[in-house]
Amino acid sequence: MKANEFAIPYKKGESFYGCEWVPKGKAKGVIVLIHGLSDHAGRYHHVGTYFAGSGYSTIIVDLRGNGKSFGKRGHFPSFQRIMDDISLFIKEAMKRHPSVPLFLYGHSMGGNLVLNYLIRNKPLVAGAIITSPWLRLTIKQPHYKVILAKLANIVFPSLTQPDGIIPSVLSHDNEVAKSYTIDPLVHNRISVRTFLEIAIAGEYVLKHADKVDCPLLMMHGTDDTLTSFSASKEFSSKVIDKHTFKVWEGFYHELHNEIEREAVLEFVRDWIDSSITSAR
Repeated sequence: MKANEFAIPYKKGESFYGCEWVPKGKAKGVIVLIHGLSDHAGRYHHVGTYFAGSGYSTIIVDLRGNGKSFGKRGHFPSFQRIMDDISLFIKEAMKRHPSVPLFLYGHSMGGNLVLNYLIRNKPLVAGAIITSPWLRLTIKQPHYKVILAKLANIVFPSLTQPDGIIPSVLSHDNEVAKSYTIDPLVHNRISVRTFLEIAIAGEYVLKHADKVDCPLLMMHGTDDTLTSFSASKEFSSKVIDKHTFKVWEGFYHELHNEIEREAVLEFVRDWIDSSITSAR
């Protein structure tokens, strides 16, 4: 297994940073992972390593405004721009692995983005894995804050504020919180436009859950205090078929970083293996 860094050119002087974990021999499939808010590819090294060891190439590209990619920290100029970016990432993955099954994997905010991409763009993918998606937040924002955000979005959409993520609620593993706190690529910012567009997109997913038409694995921890477990449960109740909803009792937000992370990654790997086998 080896990890390769690469760049995807965007505009003059701007590029996306990506990393790929490559298995020995021909890959059985390729996983394109879309990370969460304030997140970046470097925090998924153990995830990429695990799947590469299981025969799957894993590609993670830092979203604009995150990690080593270009853009103002925590700001998306528009939701459609992010949908277009994901298309660019998929194109890169298909160029690297043109004849193997492709899976999308979205965590937290990335789960919201992947579900919207599935519903709006109808990509030809072998399946999708969604963990702890931001469809709704666990704590509802006060009405006055939403009104202020909408006003700010008109006059100053790129205005950023602290994202409010408390590192200790990401995982029961204290080392995860320590690493998150000192990570120089974790910016802890979110713009008013990004907040509003992700919130609106979460409600869109809940209203159109029946439009997902590829094999889907949804996973959420019951003790997640950041993104709503209830919203994931509501979404799952509306998906028509080819859907697995895995509940992790007592787990926090970052399932892939929990103390029992090996069991989480093993469950995902087995689901991917099964999806490929059943598709033959």
